[in-house]
This record gives sequence, C-alpha cells and structure tokens, in this order.
Amino acid sequence: MVEQYDGPNSMSLHFTELDVELRNLLLPHHVHKGIQCANAHRRLTLDRRQGLPVVFAKCSECQDNFKLYENADYPAGYIHDDVTRLLERITCDCGGTVFEVGVGYEYPGDPVSSEDISWFEVVGRCTECGELHKLFSDETA
Repeated sequence: MVEQYDGPNSMSLHFTELDVELRNLLLPHHVHKGIQCANAHRRLTLDRRQGLPVVFAKCSECQDNFKLYENADYPAGYIHDDVTRLLERITCDCGGTVFEVGVGYEYPGDPVSSEDISWFEVVGRCTECGELHKLFSDETA
C-alpha cells in the first residue's frame, strides 16, 4: 500500500485551506493547498526566475519572502536556481501583481517521501480584478 502524503513537509508552514474556485482550476493532483506567508497572510506577489522552474512569493502585507518552488528541491528534479538570472514578476492581464495563491502537488505511484513529487502547479486569484489564473506548472520528473 502506498502512503498518502499531505504535501511536501518543506512547505507545510505555508499551507492553509484552499478556496473551492482555485481548487477547481488545478489539475486533479493528489494534494491541493492554499498558500500563506509565515504570518498567515494570503495576499502574495510571485516572481519567477527567468527561464527556470523556480518561483518565489512575497507577502504584500508583512513583506515575508519565501521560496514557493524550485525543481531541484525534489528528488526527481534536476534544474537548480541560477541567481544570475533575473526575476520576472507574475502579473494578471489587468496589470495586478497580488494574488491569493493555491498549489497542487502530484505524487508518483510509488513515492518514497512527502518530497517525492512528480508535478507542481500554481493558481491564483488576482486581488485587483478577481480573475482566476493558472500561473505556473512544472513536471519534476
């Protein structure tokens, strides 16, 4: 029997309940979570490393910064961050840059640990216009 995980332990500090509308945007992953900063605020800006599967979040209220995702943090991943590349702000079509964020994690059929994900996806609701968006996805394997 395969153990069922509730998302990667490395991200558990940032997990919260996920809004139903955001959950419906996610692929049918095994785990769906809302994302918050260390102080439990949910309005985040997201920056992606140019050309790499690396995403950072920053709280628009308390300025708490944290890495939301890096491909190489997971056993099947192999693409490391390169700090010489610029960060690109993820924006809504309306120009808004602050989102309520949800994530989806998929596990392979035989995961070894909670960090052994095979797919990751980010969705968000723009706090300016309310539009829902798929913001980022990456297959780790």
